[in-house]
Amino acid sequence: MTVDSGRFDIGGYTTDVLLLRNGKPDLQFCRSLECGTITMNNEIIRRINARYDLRIDDEHISAVLNNEETILPAEVKAEICTAAKRHAGIILNQHYAALTCIMLSVIYS
Repeated sequence: MTVDSGRFDIGGYTTDVLLLRNGKPDLQFCRSLECGTITMNNEIIRRINARYDLRIDDEHISAVLNNEETILPAEVKAEICTAAKRHAGIILNQHYAALTCIMLSVIYS
């Protein structure tokens, strides 16, 4: 049995990964981590409020990440983008570790 790929679903509170073997979902190797978009937004809102004494909301974050016009200062926009990239890196690193364990269990089973 070979491992074809994995599928990621980044939701509000969790990010889920599903392993595909021979093109079919393998439900034994489904993982879910608490690192979705809502958790990212909450962290960004806390960080911006603490660092710049500025209240932002999900719409501000979404506008910045979609490269839309906002009234936010450039340094705040940069901080939002940096935090989003950091969050994406956390998601990938956590799932990479989980997938590595899965792959090793597949190889040695």
